Amino acid sequence: MLAQNEIVDLDSGGQARAERLLGRGGGGTAFLATDLATGKKAVLKEAHEITPEGAKRLRHLVAHSRDIQTACIALYSPYDCLTSGSLVSLSPFAPGQTLESLLAAYDATFVEALQLSLAISHLVCCLHRLRIVHGDLHPGNVLVIREGNVLKCYLIDFENFTHSGVPRPPLLGRIDYLAPELFKALSQGQPAVPDIASELFSLGVMFHEILLVKHPTAGRDRTEKEHEKALNSGWIHDPARADRVSGQTPGFPSSVLDMSLMRLFRRSLSVDPKERVSAADWVDAFTRLLYPSPRIEQCDACQGPYVIEASRFMCPSCGYSTLLKLVGTFGGLELRQGITYIGRGNLGGSQSVSDRHAVIRRHGSIYTLQNLGRNGTYRWDGGWVAITDQYAIRKGDRLLFANVEARVAQL
Repeated sequence: MLAQNEIVDLDSGGQARAERLLGRGGGGTAFLATDLATGKKAVLKEAHEITPEGAKRLRHLVAHSRDIQTACIALYSPYDCLTSGSLVSLSPFAPGQTLESLLAAYDATFVEALQLSLAISHLVCCLHRLRIVHGDLHPGNVLVIREGNVLKCYLIDFENFTHSGVPRPPLLGRIDYLAPELFKALSQGQPAVPDIASELFSLGVMFHEILLVKHPTAGRDRTEKEHEKALNSGWIHDPARADRVSGQTPGFPSSVLDMSLMRLFRRSLSVDPKERVSAADWVDAFTRLLYPSPRIEQCDACQGPYVIEASRFMCPSCGYSTLLKLVGTFGGLELRQGITYIGRGNLGGSQSVSDRHAVIRRHGSIYTLQNLGRNGTYRWDGGWVAITDQYAIRKGDRLLFANVEARVAQL
């Protein structure tokens, strides 16, 4: 058994020194180590059980380590090993805390949660392109480090991987993240081998925890049997389901998502493996939400976040209305529609105002104003400033359409 300060002679001819115990898990014991060939920090992990199948699996993973690291440098799989007398892997060391501990003391913004989800989906996408399955995808195997406003992540602990030409893994992943077909195989006494489809289910569970701050079974998890049934029932928080979870549950309601994310969760948590979306689909969805600028709004009333959608006009969490109106001597003008033209007819008839003097476009809770009139449109900023491009208006703004003043108010 590995001991502190022990030097391990690896199959490649290299050496590593075990320095400090990091922890013990179901599959083995991990030590912080130093790769003596490079001087870099690493992780030595000694398997509890030594078998020919385990040695074959580890040698196979090490043989593919260059491909894995080339696919993405944040995939921290073993790159060296000892398979004679004991079973020891050597992997890069990743600093930071586990995603599990981050979720337990959640302090990320919704935008950061989306960025983190994008990074994780990219890691899994790169791995699946190599037809390699991690096999134990859960928040404890994702390490997160914060650098300023950026959350970086690394995928670790590949002992449960599957790939063509290797024996099946000796263990299964965490039960809270197991796909329904693996549950079924276990209950029938059949081999339960993780594959890409089952891993995509685990990925959907993780994203549910990151974005909605709750497990997909929340609300129907009082007993182990109820929890298992909920995991095998598709997405029980789906707003489109008549039998969805009702009542208060932790985290955010699923209605804070937009239709594209709802579709992905609906399919990712499906009981049918063929329905599940790929990691690349998640990459595309998160990229569209984040770039060129995040499509996220924060409620003025409850401070809860939600994804901006064209049809949305209230906060999904508290029901606070985001609809606006213009008020002035002309009365009030509601801005409910996607496009509202502002002109002489609805501003009281001033001849200085053009028939179509300006246009206000609404996309969810975002309102943009564009001048069309010959006598200009202005906003107050310590003085009247001409609007020459599209301007995002908010409650409380003072506007001037030629010679007619208006104030932006909540409807």
